[in-house]
Amino acid sequence: MPELRALKLLFFVFLAFSASGQKVKYKDIYSLLSTKQYEAAEPFLKQYLAGDQGNPNAFLFMGIIYQEKSVAFHVLQETEALVAYADSAIHCFDKAVSLLTERELKRNGDYYQAYRRRDLRTGEFGLALSDIQFDLQKRKESLLTRTSAAKMIRHHFESADSLYAACLAIYKALKQQHATEPDLFLRASGSTVALLDDLSSRFDTAMKALRLYQSSMTTPGVPAYRHDFNLKKIIDYSSEGSDAIDFLQEEVNIWDYGTFAADVRKKIINDILPQQEATLELLTGLSSMEGAVVSVTLPFDRFRPYDAADPLPLALARLYVANGKLHVARTHTTASVDSLDVHYQLELARTESRALEELDSAVALLRQQNLPEATHRYAYFLPEELRTAAAVEALVSQIAAVAEAARQPIHENLAKRELQARRMRVGDAFIPLSAADTLDGCQPLITMDERYTVGVKRMDSVTVAGYFYSITPSRVPDVAATFPLDTAAFGPRHWPVVKALSTDANDLVYYVLIYSDKPQKEKYPARVAKIYRVDGLSWTTDLQLGFIPEALEYQQNTGTLAIQGQETLLIDKNGKPQ
Repeated sequence: MPELRALKLLFFVFLAFSASGQKVKYKDIYSLLSTKQYEAAEPFLKQYLAGDQGNPNAFLFMGIIYQEKSVAFHVLQETEALVAYADSAIHCFDKAVSLLTERELKRNGDYYQAYRRRDLRTGEFGLALSDIQFDLQKRKESLLTRTSAAKMIRHHFESADSLYAACLAIYKALKQQHATEPDLFLRASGSTVALLDDLSSRFDTAMKALRLYQSSMTTPGVPAYRHDFNLKKIIDYSSEGSDAIDFLQEEVNIWDYGTFAADVRKKIINDILPQQEATLELLTGLSSMEGAVVSVTLPFDRFRPYDAADPLPLALARLYVANGKLHVARTHTTASVDSLDVHYQLELARTESRALEELDSAVALLRQQNLPEATHRYAYFLPEELRTAAAVEALVSQIAAVAEAARQPIHENLAKRELQARRMRVGDAFIPLSAADTLDGCQPLITMDERYTVGVKRMDSVTVAGYFYSITPSRVPDVAATFPLDTAAFGPRHWPVVKALSTDANDLVYYVLIYSDKPQKEKYPARVAKIYRVDGLSWTTDLQLGFIPEALEYQQNTGTLAIQGQETLLIDKNGKPQ
């Protein structure tokens, strides 16, 4: 109901002034002010003051209206308006104080009813000029405190906001240079460290400004207005840290650029930059070590945290190492071409072949790489002459051509050396050391690894012979013996059933028994031979055994040879059966 009466009063005041065209009367405006209808009274009060600057009560209420408006404004979002209305209120209060007199209070006391107090000495109600002046002074002080606090809060807020925005700009610049985390580390340089140092410094300053901003919000005269600020760690570089934040929200999550910059900088200084230097030194050294023995352990583990694939610098190092190994292997093979040691020659040939395979693998792995992307990512790990895809491709092609030129000679040499290792050379003829080596005219029966071989061979179109050859590294026997065999029992068509046994006395004397396990007239044809290391063949004896022989035993105390099976036959030292 009071609101309804006030609206009616406002309507009649407005209607009266509009109809008469007369000046606004203060007593009519006061009827609104006294009921605190300030919004309704404000336009009339402004109109009144535009024509009358001598009414202290009008200035007092105008100041109160401005004061209430100032208090209602947001301390951050409407700081300018808050200060402007506070200044206007102070001006009005000052004006009111300058015009207030005892005479004014006596003449217009009804306008100051809010200040009427009981006099403690007389017990009567009355007005005191000092009370009004004191109230206006307190209002001024409250407004000055509030505007000062608002300006300070706004200053610290803008500082924190702008400094954090600068951190965000630096972080975005970093991401523009290094879009992914592997690039951030692998393409790191002194400029990257400088950018991280700038980010760390700016963030530290921003945090100081933020703390000042937070502390300024507790200043007297500032209404309850709080933020919760949470530091959020950057975990995923690719997706986090680039979004802007609104400092005006009640809860603000700010990215912890300081920890991020410190962690990344530490890894770059302690790991990446030394790794770049060491890799450059490695590649430069390897590129000039073609003629040296190359044995290098490549540091793949140091790259794995940043690149799980095949790092280009190490792929190039592997290429250099493989190329060096091939060069060294070919050099050794050429230098040892006259060696008679077939095992040594075979090992050289195999080393060449393995080196070629290793080089082929290194070339293939490099050609699988995206060279434009890899040379960009690893530019600071590579010598300057290899920092383009074209340069790397040219190097790979050059080394691949060397490998291709060496391929056929290496394969032919390996085949030759493998063949030499599995055959004996006797004059112009070859004797196989394995039954799997199907060399016409020969049938190996026994091969004692790197000691001797026993078998049968065709001597001509009619005759066959048994043989004993010592096995030497040169594959040219230093002990050789052949002895004729009965073609009817041991000819080529019988070779599938021809067998042999052997024994020796300290590699000085050898006994060989060649026999057929297919009986003829219930007897097993055989021939036994005695061979000296120094003098060669000593004697041979033909036998018709009544059993299949299973072992030979040399009895050193008597010089007798025992042929053992289901029975035992003794042969004396002169080859006579006993």
